[in-house]
Amino acid sequence: MNLLVAKMGTWSLADIPWDRFDPSLVNAEIVPIAGRYHIDEEEALVLVTDYETMTTIERFWFANPNLRLRTSTVQRFGGFNTATFCTEMRALEESETELDSVSAAKSDAIAFDAIIGW
Repeated sequence: MNLLVAKMGTWSLADIPWDRFDPSLVNAEIVPIAGRYHIDEEEALVLVTDYETMTTIERFWFANPNLRLRTSTVQRFGGFNTATFCTEMRALEESETELDSVSAAKSDAIAFDAIIGW
């Protein structure tokens, strides 16, 4: 159990002294940021996270049960934006696949694992 939680016992957001909170001291790489999510009209998961200096929009969907697609846009305040597109293929065990001529030809390809994902 976290020592701070153990010392405080039961608490709520109303118990936090927000007047002493300085957002400039929060490192977004360390402290989790709360965002919003929804499922869009094409059944993709859309995550929207607002930071102090930017907004990120990520969209995840499946082209088939073994292929996930992901887009990400970062909208920085001041006009600088970036976008990415990623495909992630699930690595299946040989027993899970049918060995036809197409999959046999692809078996010599180098496999890469995703840093995040499956």
